[in-house]
Amino acid sequence: MQRLLTPREHRLIEFLISVNAPLYEADAPRWMNQIQNCTVCEVNVPYCLSISHGEETYGGWEKSRTLARELISVDEGVPVLIYAIADRTPAGFVLDSFNIDRLDGEPLAAYPESGDGLMVVEGNKAGRRGRFASSIWQVGFVTCLGMWPVSVTPERRSTIHFESPDSANSQLN
Repeated sequence: MQRLLTPREHRLIEFLISVNAPLYEADAPRWMNQIQNCTVCEVNVPYCLSISHGEETYGGWEKSRTLARELISVDEGVPVLIYAIADRTPAGFVLDSFNIDRLDGEPLAAYPESGDGLMVVEGNKAGRRGRFASSIWQVGFVTCLGMWPVSVTPERRSTIHFESPDSANSQLN
């Protein structure tokens, strides 16, 4: 069923776009316009929203991109990943979905609020030997993301390393 974004959804996706705006200077204004009057549809779960847009998309996942900066919150001690996916269209990239994933698969107990309480993760590009490296802003400690061990350096702007699932002998640092 199609519906408008709720005020809290609107604030959170607007915050996500603003965090990504320096990386997508040409697209961010279009995305801010897009969310002003868009409708959304829940896809399988309440926090996976398909975002309406009037553009024709090119088929296939290879034409989709997860925005480079994602948000992380914590719900009852469990990490929550907040991200959006943009699809390539003739007019440029448009937002196609907005997702909030509590990484244990359980429903959210508390909806994340935009602002200083969220951690910003950038990168998620595969490096050598199956490692993922991302930058993280905000003082915080993440004990785990999904099933992968995580290590966080204690500096304000630190680096977070995700060990690949196949590295069974890795340890938390």
